[in-house]
Amino acid sequence: MIQIAQKKDCCGCEACVQACPKKCISLSYDHEGFGYPSVEKDKCVECGLCERVCPVANYVEPNSLQKCYVIQNKDPNVVRESASGGGFSIFADYVLQHNGVVFGAAYTDSLEVEHTYIESSSELSKLRCSKYVQSRIGNAYAKVKEFLDEGRLVCFAGTPCQVYGLWMYLKKPNNPNLILVDFACHGVPSPKVWKKYLSWLQGKNDSGLKSYRFRDKKFGYQYTTFSAKYKDGTDYVISDCNNDRDFMKDSFFRDVVSRPSCYNCKFKSVKHVSDVTLFDCWHNEELTGTTDYADGATTVILHTQHATELIDEIRARAKCTEADLTKAVELDGVCLVYSKLPFAQRREYFEDLDKLTVEEMNKKYFGKSGNNPIKECIKTVLRKVGLFDWLRNKIAKRRMKNMN
Repeated sequence: MIQIAQKKDCCGCEACVQACPKKCISLSYDHEGFGYPSVEKDKCVECGLCERVCPVANYVEPNSLQKCYVIQNKDPNVVRESASGGGFSIFADYVLQHNGVVFGAAYTDSLEVEHTYIESSSELSKLRCSKYVQSRIGNAYAKVKEFLDEGRLVCFAGTPCQVYGLWMYLKKPNNPNLILVDFACHGVPSPKVWKKYLSWLQGKNDSGLKSYRFRDKKFGYQYTTFSAKYKDGTDYVISDCNNDRDFMKDSFFRDVVSRPSCYNCKFKSVKHVSDVTLFDCWHNEELTGTTDYADGATTVILHTQHATELIDEIRARAKCTEADLTKAVELDGVCLVYSKLPFAQRREYFEDLDKLTVEEMNKKYFGKSGNNPIKECIKTVLRKVGLFDWLRNKIAKRRMKNMN
């Protein structure tokens, strides 16, 4: 029977929920808004399957092939709609054009985030662009198995822990019809924080929210821009280019609201069970020696022979340049190998979440600028002399104690 002694030991992938043959496991949500497995003990038959599929408890770093490319979708409209270079859409569109099914995170009508699947390229826009909220997996793993059993080609995209969870649920498959795609993950923010923010946004305009983008390119690829669109056609836009402050943006990028497991992530490695890992390529000119990728580029790490064959299949759909893996990770892929440090006032923040307004939370926790060039310079020096990891782990352990 699965038992979570410490919250850092559960990533919320729901593999245990879906694997249970008696359907006696469900998610219970804590005061931070994160779900953890809860077992109906009177129905449990102690088969142990829930424990065997847990990606955190059973994580082993895979031995994976390592090739790196910088790519950009040849369709400029797709690049414009995507967070970076439209890399995910290239792989997804290939699957859809071969009568396949693509799984990924999408907004519901109420702008909550959950995993769903599509079977047509006309629906692909739902899965594009980053969504800085932990998605509900629901029954997605079970649906993936159903489609694979039917002989369909399936692409599943998610965080590294979600992909590892699926891999465990499917009993470590070696299925040529399954394409696993993950990305360099900063951490998964609390759905409860997201709901509070949505409620605040709704209060700014009576017409109601129509859509939200965490990665809008209104001011260009080089800036982080969040935007909400209302049903009356008006927008709410905040961006780094204007030094704008925003509750959701600051809560995420200042590492306040990620799931506890994210601060001690087991999956921080350049080696993944996925076929493909994607992340932003901000330094595309430095990595490729060209300016061809200025509108947004995606770094792609290939982990399997399956993926190397796939990259040859999709070359017609993309600009594609081989790149140095080590350099790409050092420049843009730090989230692949390092967990973020938990915000020093994280516990207090969540205690205040139900008491204070968004404006009051902003004033109390984000009144000062989050950018500190002196701090970033010190981090760089510590990394070069080999002390960064040691010091970071000391701080992380101290802060993690405060979360349990």
